Amino acid sequence: MTDPLIKELIAAVVREEMKGTCSGMTMPQSAYCAKYDISHEAIRQRLQKGVWRMGQEVLEVKGAGRYIDLQAVDAWARKQGQSLYLAA
Repeated sequence: MTDPLIKELIAAVVREEMKGTCSGMTMPQSAYCAKYDISHEAIRQRLQKGVWRMGQEVLEVKGAGRYIDLQAVDAWARKQGQSLYLAA
């Protein structure tokens, strides 16, 4: 049996770790850049080169600025990883 104190300590650690995670499907671009250490310029270049698309990975919200669609970015990253794997 697990000691109730140990269970509570584990739960507290998990709660603390989860504070830094995003629970939504989008994140303001500035928060995304800070959290994942990506520059605004890198996002601009991805859009300019067509690597990411406005309305897909990046959303322009009138009056609120740009948001990053986390699900679209996750799908993009998984596709990149898969294409690298298949190319090998």
